[in-house]
Amino acid sequence: SYIARYFKEKLGITLGKYLTVIKLKNALMLLEEQKRSITECALESGFNSMRSFYRAFSEEFGCPPKEYLRKSNL
Repeated sequence: SYIARYFKEKLGITLGKYLTVIKLKNALMLLEEQKRSITECALESGFNSMRSFYRAFSEEFGCPPKEYLRKSNL
């Protein structure tokens, strides 16, 4: 718990949120390669379920992955 408090104090973000952002960035990179499905990208990035992936993705980027890709013309 000390490390988590120290992390939040220094970076202004919880350790859990930081790790989620890292996983989302990895998933987005994989999605942009267009070689894998959304499910494969989510699982390869460390998400345990599609539900948690979609929730985190929508929270971070403001829309679900499929819509994000469509808006980005990928």
